[in-house]
Amino acid sequence: MISMNQIKGDLLASLLNDRALLAVIIVGQLLAVILTFSPLIHRDPWLALAPVSLFIHFVSLTSLTSIYLLKSQLQKASYQQQLIVLVLLICGFTLATSYFVYSFEILDEISLLEFLTRNLLIAFIIAMLYAQFSIMHAERSHSEQVATKAQLSSLQARIRPHFLFNSLNMAAELVYHDAQDAEKTILALADLSRAAMHCDEAILLEKDVLLAQQYMLVESWRFGDRLTVDWQIPEKLPELKIPALTIQPLLENAICHGVEPSVNSSHISVQLLVSNSSVSLIVDNPYLPEASKSRPSNGIAVENIKERLQMYFGKRAKLTHFVQGDSFRTKLVIPR
Repeated sequence: MISMNQIKGDLLASLLNDRALLAVIIVGQLLAVILTFSPLIHRDPWLALAPVSLFIHFVSLTSLTSIYLLKSQLQKASYQQQLIVLVLLICGFTLATSYFVYSFEILDEISLLEFLTRNLLIAFIIAMLYAQFSIMHAERSHSEQVATKAQLSSLQARIRPHFLFNSLNMAAELVYHDAQDAEKTILALADLSRAAMHCDEAILLEKDVLLAQQYMLVESWRFGDRLTVDWQIPEKLPELKIPALTIQPLLENAICHGVEPSVNSSHISVQLLVSNSSVSLIVDNPYLPEASKSRPSNGIAVENIKERLQMYFGKRAKLTHFVQGDSFRTKLVIPR
């Protein structure tokens, strides 16, 4: 069981969406049918169904509209306060609508007090049932978040050894050639290692691009004139959060299959395209068919990225790769 403080805000998340609106309408209509066809009601149910349905839908949709209008204030409130506001809104609109209907003097067989009491009791029960449903929804959402966190931690453990092993090899090679470059390399690796320790967290796209540039700087020191990198990055990037170290493994894959096996100069192009609906990253590296067959695949890293993106963005994020002439292209599309 989770505490109320852990599920703050889930009331609005479970109510202000398309499925919740449809559920409110369906449940309201079922309630109208139950009330009008009850054996305790001695009127013609078919004649009473329309006004009862209108009454219930008016109260429920008006309450829902009020919650939507108060969304900005309610988001700052605790879960208990949100529940209290929900119950007060439903009961308040029920009382006001009941009094308005009774003023037409069409319910002579029942007193005003009895009419208000009955409707208020039904409204309170419905509000409590929704509160229970909301708590169940919150507990399920919290459990899914905990499971996702655990799975991301597992994926993190798979990234860290592979990444650090290659990084330490780079630093060791540079120490024997240029102490100043080795110092810069170690500082860059410190930032990358720090990110690797927290790769189950989300960071800004701009930060992940910076980490990728630091990684390629290290690789440039390693390969020297054999490697050139062309960065085509917009000056201003959107404030989009993505899993930490999303871009770096794609560049490491490009190095592994497009640069290391070649004795000639290699060129890697990194292009970032920003649209209103998505951000696309395109990485081009030399395609070496014979080397690709003899070298082990980096499929674990690619599948790792796919799994992490799916946890954050669902099926909206896409990672594809294909051969285009003498170039191997990897394309990552992230929704905004």
